[in-house]
Amino acid sequence: MSLFFGWIVLCFVVGAIGASRKIGFFGAFLLSLFLSPIIGALITFNSKTKDRQRFEDEILRRTQFSDRDDKERTFRWEQAQYKYNQGQLTDAELEIERQKIWGR
Repeated sequence: MSLFFGWIVLCFVVGAIGASRKIGFFGAFLLSLFLSPIIGALITFNSKTKDRQRFEDEILRRTQFSDRDDKERTFRWEQAQYKYNQGQLTDAELEIERQKIWGR
């Protein structure tokens, strides 16, 4: 009986550790309950912290936003070059467009 009680207490401890991680309280608790508190603790400690996960998500979001901006700028520059080649823009107008698009 005390072994069962100790098992459950350790599962709650692992669950409490998992509460501040991506795995969450219930994920860590259930892993500990069905596998063992030691294996649950190992898996929980390998799970990313919520702060680390938010940081990585923000970096990924900024990178994707930056890539989208670069693609849009490239598309606008190709349009300006096409208009220049068609004679719709002068050299000066192309230079103005380049400064608008690339900010240089």
